[in-house]
Amino acid sequence: MDRGSGLTYDFLHTLSRRLSGDARWKDTEYVVNICSGDINIDPLIYVYLDMHHRKSTDKINIVDLVLSRMRESLKFTTNDFVDGTYVYRFSGNKSRRRWTNKIIDDLNR
Repeated sequence: MDRGSGLTYDFLHTLSRRLSGDARWKDTEYVVNICSGDINIDPLIYVYLDMHHRKSTDKINIVDLVLSRMRESLKFTTNDFVDGTYVYRFSGNKSRRRWTNKIIDDLNR
C-alpha cells in the first residue's frame, strides 16, 4: 500500500469510527468525494469537538475534525489522498458496513 492509499484508508476509517458512534448518523450512508485535494462529505455533517465543548459555536465540519486529528501524528497535505468517490455502504442484510470506491463498483456492474 503506497502512502496515498494508506492516508486515504486511515482518513475513511477514522471518519467512519467517529460517525458510527453518533446515534444521529448510525443508519446513514454517506459519500466522501476526494478530488485534487478537496474533500467533501454528503450529507454535510457538523459535530462537537469533544464532550466538554457543547456550545453551538463549537461545532466543526467532520472532515476538518478528522484531518486535524490526523495531522497531530502525521505530516501530509490533502493532495496526498487518492482521488475518488467513496461510499460507506451497508451490507445486504444491513448488519455491517464498509467503504467502497463508487467508480470501481460502477465499472464492475
